[in-house]
Amino acid sequence: MRYEIKVKCPECDGFGYLTRQRSETLYVNSDCPECNGELYKVWIDDAENVVDCYADYPNAVSIEPIAEVCHG
Repeated sequence: MRYEIKVKCPECDGFGYLTRQRSETLYVNSDCPECNGELYKVWIDDAENVVDCYADYPNAVSIEPIAEVCHG
């Protein structure tokens, strides 16, 4: 079965932005380049069941099955 796995972005810790120090008193926020400000990284993976997915992605925020469309 195919699953959609959401993991909190490791680059921005799930905030969606990065803060960079430009000078001693100036800080600038910009969208995270890893998650594009979406807070999560999303992967699609195949596994036997959701328990196997959690074993492979222990930091997952959510794991949802993806419905497979059958063309008859």
